[in-house]
Amino acid sequence: MQPEQGETSALEGRMTPQEFDTVYDLHKADIFRFIFHLTGNWAEAEDLFQETWLRVVRYRWLRPGGQDLKPWLLTIVLNLHRDALRRKRVRRMSPGRSWRPSLS
Repeated sequence: MQPEQGETSALEGRMTPQEFDTVYDLHKADIFRFIFHLTGNWAEAEDLFQETWLRVVRYRWLRPGGQDLKPWLLTIVLNLHRDALRRKRVRRMSPGRSWRPSLS
């Protein structure tokens, strides 16, 4: 199926600067609020917010075509947040401890 005139195919990976600006302006407040709710830390929220928009540009070819982008953006945020939590957990472990939680 070919995109109609004026449409961009999600598989072609095109996102014009104007499209990005539109998506950013439309969702930035909600995305930052959600990130701050997850992290509870302003600095961490800012870092995650920036990384979210970098991922949007990097993986723009995966964006859902013709659909609301908010669920896609929130999925990116949640995945980045989980990755950050995983990294924190690994850093906190001492060399002599098992990575598995004890069951006792």
